[in-house]
Amino acid sequence: METIKKYYLPIKNNEQANNLKIEIYYDKGGYNYFTSRQERRGYYVSVIPVERINHGAYCSEKMVAFSGYKQLLKEVARKSNKAAQEVLEQCESIINAMIDTLCNNNGFELE
Repeated sequence: METIKKYYLPIKNNEQANNLKIEIYYDKGGYNYFTSRQERRGYYVSVIPVERINHGAYCSEKMVAFSGYKQLLKEVARKSNKAAQEVLEQCESIINAMIDTLCNNNGFELE
C-alpha cells in the first residue's frame, strides 16, 4: 500500500473517535486473509474514524473497529502518476458521499 493523499477531519463530541481519517492509496491487490476475498489492484479511498492522541514528539492513532469504509476508485494494471492524478481530480464526490454515510450511520458530527 502506498499513500497518495491523507488528511483528517475533526469530529465533535464523540467518545470513541475525534477525527475522520481520509486516505487515498494505491494497493497491489491480491488475497486478503482478513476478509478471505481477492482484492483488485488499483487506487482506493478509505474513510475511518480514529482517535488521534498527540504525545508531543509524535501522534498515535486508535481506530474504531469495523466502522470505516473502503472503495475502489480506479482499477489499474500498474501504478502510474497519470492514473493517480486522475483519481485525485475525480474522487471528491465519492469521498463526500462516504463521509455523509459514515456520519449518518454512526452519529458523528463534523466540526
